[in-house]
Amino acid sequence: MKTFCFYNHKGGTGKTTLLILLAAYLRYFHGLKVKVMDAQCPEYPTVLFRGQDLKNAQEEGTYLSNYLKKREEQAPFPIEMVGRPVNEYTEDDIRRLAWKVNEEIRRNDYDYLLLDFPGGGWSQKTPIACLAKNHLLSGIYVPFSAEFQESADAYRLACNFQRMGQPYRLLWYRLHVEYLKHKASELDDCERKLAGRGIEFSKVRIKAFNKATKSSDVSCFVRNTLCWPDRYVKMVCPELIDLFEEIIQFLQDA
Repeated sequence: MKTFCFYNHKGGTGKTTLLILLAAYLRYFHGLKVKVMDAQCPEYPTVLFRGQDLKNAQEEGTYLSNYLKKREEQAPFPIEMVGRPVNEYTEDDIRRLAWKVNEEIRRNDYDYLLLDFPGGGWSQKTPIACLAKNHLLSGIYVPFSAEFQESADAYRLACNFQRMGQPYRLLWYRLHVEYLKHKASELDDCERKLAGRGIEFSKVRIKAFNKATKSSDVSCFVRNTLCWPDRYVKMVCPELIDLFEEIIQFLQDA
């Protein structure tokens, strides 16, 4: 079983959104056995997405309900809530979380175990550091934007993961169109400089896509836990498919 997470200690970098999309891609497109373990409750827990999706699936006229009617039903991937508020994690809580992950690895009931961690800073006593240090994670992708502070934070995270021997890659995420079209050379230069220090990057760069604003919004439909809407993902952000295929290969090689 492969264990994986998206992580950045800064909030709002897309960890949960990317995790849900990846889980849906693995489960509903590839037909793999997937479990999501949410360790960042109560901050935007994935179980709330599942509850909203189940509601939208029963409402006539939503993208999700219309799509599910045309598709063969598949059992949703399970979501287990195991987290605590970021500032309330004790050493015992972290040890229990590591034990739970280790038990999932030992049982090997799934092809992929995807973990959602809280942001809020980095130290050797955080859940992500504990799992990385004990080699319980097959891989980590660090999503971050091109803003200077986020770039600096991502670099520091990469250095920490390197020291731990934790496989990782940095991921340019939520790039504006101007970066993808006119400033790609700046990103190339940044990657070359950091590569000289051993920092690894994803080959995929993800552009910004619209946030969900209502239950019938396409982007709300795309980010769901009940299906993989291939046609709509290709319309909203086709780079996601390239990213997820790269992650699958990355985990196989790790």
